[in-house]
Amino acid sequence: MRICSLLLVAVPLSIMAFDNYRCSEVCLHCDNSSHSINVQSLDDAFAKGSIDGHIRMAHIYQREDTPNTPDSYATAIGGELKYETAKFYNISAALSTFISQKISPLSGTFDKGTLNTDFFNANGASFAYIGEAYLDFQKDKLDIRIGRQKLDTPLNDRDDVRMLPNTFEAFTIGYGGIEHFVFVASYVNRWAGIGSGQDISQFKDIPGKIAATGAEGKGALLLGVQNDSFANTEIQGWFYSFDKLAYVLYMDGVYHNDTLALAPLIALQYGHYNERDAFHGCRRCFWHTSRTGFRYVSLQCCF
Repeated sequence: MRICSLLLVAVPLSIMAFDNYRCSEVCLHCDNSSHSINVQSLDDAFAKGSIDGHIRMAHIYQREDTPNTPDSYATAIGGELKYETAKFYNISAALSTFISQKISPLSGTFDKGTLNTDFFNANGASFAYIGEAYLDFQKDKLDIRIGRQKLDTPLNDRDDVRMLPNTFEAFTIGYGGIEHFVFVASYVNRWAGIGSGQDISQFKDIPGKIAATGAEGKGALLLGVQNDSFANTEIQGWFYSFDKLAYVLYMDGVYHNDTLALAPLIALQYGHYNERDAFHGCRRCFWHTSRTGFRYVSLQCCF
């Protein structure tokens, strides 16, 4: 049995040049904020861009109950530093550097097996890489983004539980021009981060190598719709197609009312999975079937 303790301390950074042209991290859900305002020249696009990010320090300790297996621990400092231009002809560009630097006196030793590698690369070393690099087109309620980016969907998300989040090489389109609806379509090619495998700083194919057949899955198609027509209620449905691996249909609905004394939260989930081969390489789907279908329904009530 393993017992894992994790401590994270994060400090946000926000440096704006002249004006705030930022949007939320998931630009598909943006309204017509100041980030959508076009500047008049390419010089202004860079001058009125934004710099932001965060500094994070983390310590992890994992206790092992297995005989002859040492406990492991690590401490790191790092974070994200992102620059995004203002819109010029409705187009902006962004670049974000991800860093995780080992603090050696407060970390175990890789060769002795006492270094916890959740914060580092496959060899237990510090790393830095370009986590985000994209072009974004936004006009009215249409948003198109291509490049390395963060995604937040039920089966592909940032999973920001260690030093840095998952990011994806993807082509994503979002449309919110119909009242109460948001439509999303995305093709995802590769990903990096804590959920992607052993060497978290390297971008890898998604879904990657299929364990049962040895086939290499190349890419995933995502189609989603979200709706908030009903008061205090959000509904979403998603279809995923993972190459050579599985089709997934996922739906959920959440009701939350803060105005009531107990502030109830009620959530209903439904999932249907048709897996073509054994699964490998995508977060939240750790089961193993072959040429079969699997369904689940769950209900959660919180007060």
